[in-house]
Amino acid sequence: MQTKKATFPERKAARYTRADYTDIESIRAALSSIPTGDNAHRQRIAAALKSELGEAGRSLWDEWRAGRGDDEAKDVWRSIKPHRTNGITIKTLFYLAIQNGWKPSNDHKETDLSSLREQAQQEAAESERLQQSQWQQQKPRLVSLWDKAQPITGSDPAGRYLLNRGLSVPNDAMALRYIPELDYWNNGIRTTFPAMLAAVTSPESELVALHRTYLTHSGHKAPVPCPKKLTPPGGSLQGAAIRLSMPTLRNNRLSLGIAEGIETALAAEILSGVPVWSCISTSGLKSFVVPADVQNLYIFGDRDENEAGQKAALCLSKRVAGKVTVRIWIPERIGDWNDELLRNKRENVQ
Repeated sequence: MQTKKATFPERKAARYTRADYTDIESIRAALSSIPTGDNAHRQRIAAALKSELGEAGRSLWDEWRAGRGDDEAKDVWRSIKPHRTNGITIKTLFYLAIQNGWKPSNDHKETDLSSLREQAQQEAAESERLQQSQWQQQKPRLVSLWDKAQPITGSDPAGRYLLNRGLSVPNDAMALRYIPELDYWNNGIRTTFPAMLAAVTSPESELVALHRTYLTHSGHKAPVPCPKKLTPPGGSLQGAAIRLSMPTLRNNRLSLGIAEGIETALAAEILSGVPVWSCISTSGLKSFVVPADVQNLYIFGDRDENEAGQKAALCLSKRVAGKVTVRIWIPERIGDWNDELLRNKRENVQ
């Protein structure tokens, strides 16, 4: 009988894991019991995997994130350094799994819940302390970069990019700006590109991150592996959004729309007449915090083949039901609202 050859992650895991504690299959089984949660929760899981497996844990991370290749999933993994996991170890992962109903197998030798709880609490406290310190260091960098940027015009690369996407150039710099040169790092190599910056603000209206869209001078996405990136945060991203325009009265009720991407939100506003904010990703959409004075919420979800966009819209709708009047709008065809806008423009020309 031919034996199955171990995969690269499994071979790496054999080097990194402690034989008397766990193995790759135990980690995989534990992960299956842990919900994806918010951004801070996902960072803890990434840190736990990297502390135990290093880069060999990437395959397990991708499995747990249901194979998502979005910018947020990639950026969270890349932001965690194996030697700087804020004190988090694999024990945190197992504690969270047990809390969510996972039961270790009989041959698992670290099943003492009280020990895991104490370890996890210590790690959480240390992680919180280090995170607050990192946020304090990052905040001035965000403000400095935002202050260097300038309003977008129709003649700069950011303005051309928006026009190429069938969108309008904003009349003010409420949440979008342009910077002529911005560093882009890939595998230790630095290049520079023009970029569109978007201010990501918390529910308390504090700047917590900047979304960067790297561009060519002709107004297209830069030819790089990841043209859209989120900076390391300067605060919690829970409930944060890119506030592209102010909520307005619609049928005598203060109304606001939300969508995932920036271009999607701008397109949805053009098509509906409702002011729309960007939540960046499906996880951002699900965790969105509705402003206290908003009465009507319009959720402009993506129509994804895997139904991730539809499910995110429904998840938010259920969470805020009863607090505001909610309407979900999904494109009829696969894609987002920017795709729908461009399709409509092409069909009208024909």
